[in-house]
Amino acid sequence: MNLTVIGKYGPYATPTGGACSCYLVEGTDYKFIMDLGAGTLGKLRAKVNIEDVDFIYITHLHYDHTSDLLTLRYLLEDKKKRLKIYAPLNETPWSKILFTHPLFDVTDTSTLNSIEVKTKGGATLKAELIPTIHPVFNLGIKISDGEKTLAYTGDTDYCDAVIKLLSGADLAVCDCSKPTGFKSAHCTESGALKLYAQTHTPIIASHQNEDYDPAAFFAANNPNIVSAIEGKTYHL
Repeated sequence: MNLTVIGKYGPYATPTGGACSCYLVEGTDYKFIMDLGAGTLGKLRAKVNIEDVDFIYITHLHYDHTSDLLTLRYLLEDKKKRLKIYAPLNETPWSKILFTHPLFDVTDTSTLNSIEVKTKGGATLKAELIPTIHPVFNLGIKISDGEKTLAYTGDTDYCDAVIKLLSGADLAVCDCSKPTGFKSAHCTESGALKLYAQTHTPIIASHQNEDYDPAAFFAANNPNIVSAIEGKTYHL
């Protein structure tokens, strides 16, 4: 299982080309995407053909995790391809705008605690879905291909649910990049140290501000936690 960081910033793209949250996961028999925020579709297409993608998993409906779904539909129309999407739907206008398109085969995850996906290549992927703490409903995912297990929090503050999500995973992409002392619905770098101490799961820190990179903090305090690097592929 390989994880490529397509975009790592939130809540908006950067003036130097940094994109919002999006992660490409690939194995021998599968390819899937986790979130598709602003500025990610072009970067994603440089890494993978959309025809080869098995599905997209959306953690929550904030714009910086979903907005490139709007332009994705034009690409799907040109390719004449229907694409599976898992997302926590709701009755908001944004949800209806995003997911009411005939080329989106959408499964509502808002009441699910697990999913199982049979990929075009024959792989079976099994995932546990865990709600975390955020202003809108967010479902973190812990997904396994039978050999490796990856966790992705989406957006979240530090909480017991994130400990559960990370436990037993080989690698976690975690919203934990805010500086120590920062007050918001996102986990701080100090929270990341606590998460590692409680789970011993290596962490890639996501959802970064454009003006703060926690890389130096993690290098000084725990080498098992690293700041996400756009374009880099991590091997589980």
